[in-house]
Amino acid sequence: MKSALLRLEDEGSLDLKRGTRLDWKRLNKGVFRGKDFVVNATRRFSEMGRRPMVSRSIGPVEVECTCASAEEAMFRPAIYGVDGCEAVGRTDGALEEISQVVSMIGTYRDVISEGESFRASGMLEEVHDGTGSWRRVVVGSGRPGEYVDWPD
Repeated sequence: MKSALLRLEDEGSLDLKRGTRLDWKRLNKGVFRGKDFVVNATRRFSEMGRRPMVSRSIGPVEVECTCASAEEAMFRPAIYGVDGCEAVGRTDGALEEISQVVSMIGTYRDVISEGESFRASGMLEEVHDGTGSWRRVVVGSGRPGEYVDWPD
């Protein structure tokens, strides 16, 4: 999607908006023939997981991770596969087990790229889906101050 929008911008067909750090990363807003637009990715029904999941909140956490996969980051919720998560400001043995950072907040869709380090603040959860379990950080759990951020 981004490459197509950048190509159309290079051809002069549209102008992409780059007013904020998020706009620079997402490249999904612009102007086409004088009209503002936003591109939002959607999944086909056949692409949606249908296994019931049960999650248990463990507690608030702030982590620094490396993005291992951003294949599901353009959707809502944005799912980032992560490696090497470390706690910011505390020491916990459970954080190395985190395999996902999930943003329920649309603002943080498609802003982290594979291989990039970033920070996230949210709710640490343990998730079971009948085939296994994993830990994730959910940004947008309803607690104030949750975020996803990256170095410039």
